[in-house]
Amino acid sequence: MSCLEQLIQQYQCELHAFVLMSNHYHLIISTPNCNIGEAMKYFHREVARQANQQSKRINHFFGGRYKWSLITQEDYYWTAIRYVFRNPVRAGICNSVKDYHYSSLNRPSPSFQWQLANQFTNRQQVLELDTDWLNQSTDHESEKAVKKALRRREFEYPRQRSGHRPVFDTPRFKKGTVT
Repeated sequence: MSCLEQLIQQYQCELHAFVLMSNHYHLIISTPNCNIGEAMKYFHREVARQANQQSKRINHFFGGRYKWSLITQEDYYWTAIRYVFRNPVRAGICNSVKDYHYSSLNRPSPSFQWQLANQFTNRQQVLELDTDWLNQSTDHESEKAVKKALRRREFEYPRQRSGHRPVFDTPRFKKGTVT
């Protein structure tokens, strides 16, 4: 988590969600200074440097470049948040999002306090996510739609054969409480 802390401090990024898996990670950040390229270059370089140093390896650590998707709508944002935090549950590693230790949801740091704010209505309101909502599974087709949407430059659900986009429940504040 030290690389994340440095990323936030040096590049003024805002961390929304982070989950580290065994062979990849999910990161939702915003970059008010429009510096995502520099920030991610730093993040990948430092993670690779530290991991290679600890494992006494050389060469590449990551399989390729990072992939990003611009999230411009609130319902897409909350869907992506849930998707990221549910990743370990979907993978069968744990039964609840609160059980996974390599997540910004569960990993407090003495030098860095993760807080989730509502990025679309009131950035000053700090929210506490409803873990019951986070733990609710979605059907396989919805999961595939979110995964495809995250692969696009701008997050958008793919059209179904009918020509319509899938509809997901919009969490808004009912999925979290203002603290």
